[in-house]
Amino acid sequence: MQYVDQKDDVQLVNLCPHDVSYLDPRTGTVVTVPPEKVPARAKNDRRYVGKINGVDVHANKFGATMDLPPRKQGVCFIVALVILQANAKLPAHERRTDLVGPDMSPAGCVREHGNVKYVKGWSVEDGDDALVPVLRARVAECEARMATLEALVAKLKEALVATGCTPGNEG
Repeated sequence: MQYVDQKDDVQLVNLCPHDVSYLDPRTGTVVTVPPEKVPARAKNDRRYVGKINGVDVHANKFGATMDLPPRKQGVCFIVALVILQANAKLPAHERRTDLVGPDMSPAGCVREHGNVKYVKGWSVEDGDDALVPVLRARVAECEARMATLEALVAKLKEALVATGCTPGNEG
């Protein structure tokens, strides 16, 4: 699956409710993207399940996304993990490819005193079948290349026969 435009001139719009900072590898500087006024959210089905040390415990089931702006050419939206996960649950043809989240993996971010200082990259969530169209396209591409190679081999054999060079007759 191809995300956004994969160019260097993509505008980043932060739909998280807080600043997001990332390391720009082109300049080696940390860039902070301030949040938009309305963050992206997911519907939440929340139910009480008990207490631990007197503190309520709730089971949360997140659903459809809310407050996502429409797609816009050359724009990539930074969203929270819950938004990425909700997007990944959609049927493949409905999934947005203009959404990324801060890469919070140990290798993907720099922490200071336990807090994330900045991320070194972006993260995406793929649904289980999200790679199927990509793999089908790659298989088709390989099959086309194989057909081209087979045609070239056939032409080479014809050229060898036309010049009197046949296998076993290198003369």
